[in-house]
Amino acid sequence: MDKKDFSYYLNAMENGNIGELQIFLAVDDEEFINMQDEEGNTLLHHAARLGSDGGVAMLINCNPFIRNNDGETAFSIAHDNDNAYIATMIDRIKERWQEEHGEYEEDESEMDIPFYLTDSKESILEQFEENIDDESLLDTCYGDGMVILQSVLNAWNLSFIDGEMPPVVEILIDKADGDVETLIEGFDNHMEQWENEIWDEPGVYTSTNEDGEEDYRYETDPDEWIREIMPLDQWEELKEQMRAYANK
Repeated sequence: MDKKDFSYYLNAMENGNIGELQIFLAVDDEEFINMQDEEGNTLLHHAARLGSDGGVAMLINCNPFIRNNDGETAFSIAHDNDNAYIATMIDRIKERWQEEHGEYEEDESEMDIPFYLTDSKESILEQFEENIDDESLLDTCYGDGMVILQSVLNAWNLSFIDGEMPPVVEILIDKADGDVETLIEGFDNHMEQWENEIWDEPGVYTSTNEDGEEDYRYETDPDEWIREIMPLDQWEELKEQMRAYANK
């Protein structure tokens, strides 16, 4: 597979020719994978801007912490565009990248930390009531509730959460009138859908087949990959704490 320039892959993504980006799953060249345009954007930044889930899937090896000239990460672009699905995908790329390269150290002032992970319960509740309707807040499969729980799990081991259920989850349970099982069921469904999507992702290039054609397949058992990038253990811990809070 011949390497092309930045504009070639950007044009392919803009025109929906996602297959042209398969090379980013195949090569082991960080400089190529993380190449940037004049504005400092990686292809992952552009995938977030375009809302291209296929593009994001092809760019899972890209460094998601790179900032463009405006200080934006791919995640912050997806967040600003209110694209919760793309933001969640990029969150998972962050986890995967750190598992392979070690924890990414960034000044807290520069981190993409949502207010609802660090503010007081009263402040979070006030902002939710001004900006988010309860229906979306309680939708833990597709809505804002899903984004909140995913953010909590992604930050589970950071100092401001440190494995303890934060106030924002208490707010979800309070608004659900203690119906914690419905909240859990919604996010369980979200996790199951994500697992099914991973199974449908293009595989990793390994060799050529007997006809001399490029052969894409998983290098490892997809179930093993799923366990690596999905916060299953954190979710089990959070579920226990959610039930304990609801039963007080």
